[in-house]
Amino acid sequence: MSGTEGTSNESDRNPVQRFTAEQIQQLAKAIFSLNNNGKNDTFVSAAGLLARNSFINYAFTKSWILDSGATNHFASDSQFSTHTSSSFIPNCNLERESLPTLNCCVVFTPHGCVLHDLATGRMIGSGKQHAGLYYMFPLPNQAQASQISTDLDLWHKRLGHPSLACLQLASSLLPINKNLILIHNNCSICPKAKQTRLPFPLSTIKSHSPFNILHCDIWGPHKTLTHFGKCFFLIIVDDYTRCTWLFLMNHKSETQHLLESFIIFAQNQFQASIKTISVDNRLEFISMRNFFLKKGIECQRICVYTPQQNGVVERKHRHILNTTRALLFQSHLPLEFWGNAF
Repeated sequence: MSGTEGTSNESDRNPVQRFTAEQIQQLAKAIFSLNNNGKNDTFVSAAGLLARNSFINYAFTKSWILDSGATNHFASDSQFSTHTSSSFIPNCNLERESLPTLNCCVVFTPHGCVLHDLATGRMIGSGKQHAGLYYMFPLPNQAQASQISTDLDLWHKRLGHPSLACLQLASSLLPINKNLILIHNNCSICPKAKQTRLPFPLSTIKSHSPFNILHCDIWGPHKTLTHFGKCFFLIIVDDYTRCTWLFLMNHKSETQHLLESFIIFAQNQFQASIKTISVDNRLEFISMRNFFLKKGIECQRICVYTPQQNGVVERKHRHILNTTRALLFQSHLPLEFWGNAF
């Protein structure tokens, strides 16, 4: 290699450098002298590794012309050319320096070259090709040591959003505060990633007057028949008032007749016009499609296997069954009286 820039006060400005240029040259000469005299190879190898690592930090803080072997050496001093294979060029302004051999791999391309350290495998230099010469350029200053972050949120994201129990288990291996783990509960990604389905909206009153919207559903069969042989019941809930009507049934096929009778009852007794009926996908409701079209009633069906969309009537089911069991336990009546508890 041949230097293209001066080295005055370079060692004082470079924060990465461990040795000055003169110290590196003296160390390199001593190593080569020991190697040529046949001294201890182990000492030479260890010293060479130290010199190479220190020299790498120093050498590539300046610009250099890399000799690819396809050109001749040249220098501006005639005395230097007598000791080497360099050509004497009187007007050459390049400085000469005696440099130790780098244990590296050089990859030449038509547009530049890259140097890789054989010991570590990392890139230690790069250059560009210009006028047949490969110019090496200084590497960016990487003297600042990377700091390990102690931010709990950052480690929570790096580890794939683990639970608080996993963070506490790994706290002994991570630079995080255990006290912060106990109060860490503000991640908005965890509920979205770990829930089985999106949350359903809260049930609210969507109608503006009674009987505008009705919620209907069928419950049963019960394993124990009532004294009258009933095992099903139809429930109708008004969306506006939450008033509930319950009809016991022997068979689910009675649903159509009971629902048609209730619609006529609401029209005659309350002068109300039912606009919408919300049901599930039971065949008993689907078979009434023509009746709903004739009466001008909109039939809203929920998605398949999604009873949460019909939450008004589902919660009413749970309330009625809980009340029925409480009355039966209180009165010490047998189970066949469950129909009378309604």
